[in-house]
Amino acid sequence: MIPNSVISIGNNAFSSCCELIKIFISENVKRIGTDVFDGCDNLSEIDVAGNNRFYHSAGNCLIETATKTIVRGTNNSLIPTDGSVTHIARHAFFWCADIESVNIPNSIISIDEGAFSWCCGIKEIVLPDGIIFIGDKAFEECHELKRINIPDGVKRIGSDTFNGCIKLSEITLSNHLISIGDRAFSNCQELASIVIPKSVIDIGDYVFTNCKNLKSITFPKNISYINRGMFDGCLKLKKIRIAKETQLNERVFDGLDDLQIVKY
Repeated sequence: MIPNSVISIGNNAFSSCCELIKIFISENVKRIGTDVFDGCDNLSEIDVAGNNRFYHSAGNCLIETATKTIVRGTNNSLIPTDGSVTHIARHAFFWCADIESVNIPNSIISIDEGAFSWCCGIKEIVLPDGIIFIGDKAFEECHELKRINIPDGVKRIGSDTFNGCIKLSEITLSNHLISIGDRAFSNCQELASIVIPKSVIDIGDYVFTNCKNLKSITFPKNISYINRGMFDGCLKLKKIRIAKETQLNERVFDGLDDLQIVKY
């Protein structure tokens, strides 16, 4: 229990408190910092005093009331579906390794940096059509995740967003996507092919590094440059389609001796 005298909880205050099971936020707490419960693997119950004006709890989620933001969840959280939350904060479910599926309601419009990173047990996540922002590392190291559909409202995929999702084999990208960040799909070892939408104009470095089963890929005409490291470790890559106007780093295809390059 947080004493009534406490009005602010600082960043990382309970980080790596592995034996913490239950937390009660008193009525006087006005501010909760970032990453407060990172590494609290066994946290299973979150409760907030009913007369706290700044925070409340629902479905074992700690929610900042005014911003409608989930600050922290647990392995057994149920995200409210009544419209009371619209944002999932940075590291909100970080290292909740026992989560297997997540129902993200239609009210959610943003998922911030690392919100579900290292949720190693997640097998399924369905993103709502209304979502418009997915932060860096949002699903990094979700080892059991097999498929993802990025809705058309999303215009940017951040750095490391799906890095280390070793079983991710099906990726459908937003038709309005503009940019893909560095290492966004690195180490997606089961990914065999991917279609990059025509809307994409910018793609970062090392995006497909160590995608060991990637066999083919097509880049749209709007991408002006492909940097070194894009395909490092893509040992099964056999065919790539790129526009004649696209410039290539001179070492972008190092180690890919059997690669067929089709320019259109």
